[in-house]
Amino acid sequence: MTTSAKQRQKQIEKRAKKRKLAKQKSGGGEAWLNRASVYAHLPMHECLVPSTLFESGIGSLLASRKSPTGQYAAAVFLVDVYCLGIKNAFFRMFDEDEYEGTLKTSLAASHGEGIYTDIDPSCFKKLILGAAHYASELGFSPHKDYQRAIPLLDRIDPTACAERFEYGNEGKPFYIRGPSESLSQAKRIVEQLDRRCGAGNFDMLITTGPID
Repeated sequence: MTTSAKQRQKQIEKRAKKRKLAKQKSGGGEAWLNRASVYAHLPMHECLVPSTLFESGIGSLLASRKSPTGQYAAAVFLVDVYCLGIKNAFFRMFDEDEYEGTLKTSLAASHGEGIYTDIDPSCFKKLILGAAHYASELGFSPHKDYQRAIPLLDRIDPTACAERFEYGNEGKPFYIRGPSESLSQAKRIVEQLDRRCGAGNFDMLITTGPID
């Protein structure tokens, strides 16, 4: 191998090593691009909250940032403001058709006639963090994907929001069994509330059958 060929080979190996190190630091190619924190520098596009959230006790909240290329970095949180906090969450990138035609349409359909309100990002983050904190005080952890989605709200100061949010219902936790919760799961939730709050200090609604 000539000297020039050896030099080119070294340069190729050096570049390959740099790419490998960058991939290791970032968590690897596509996985890195799917991290919400990567998009936290983009301007907020909208923060949508169901107008009936505190009436029904639960709703899907959407926060998004828009990239210069027209893609949307979106985080969705299924929030139970009465008791369980963050019941589900996810982060994903969407193109415009998916975002407007699929994601937002499906969220609107899931809330029937409910109207979505675009609120200030600081209030959106305050609401989310408050719901997670309220649930944690009762002994409930947020959904496992919460930590993947919440970094999209980095660089937003929740203390800038002057609005106050009241969690629970009429001053007490109110557990409403969801359609995805089995009777055994509902029983464990009620037992946890009983341990943390004491009998009579929380309400519950088990819509289909007894919990025993």
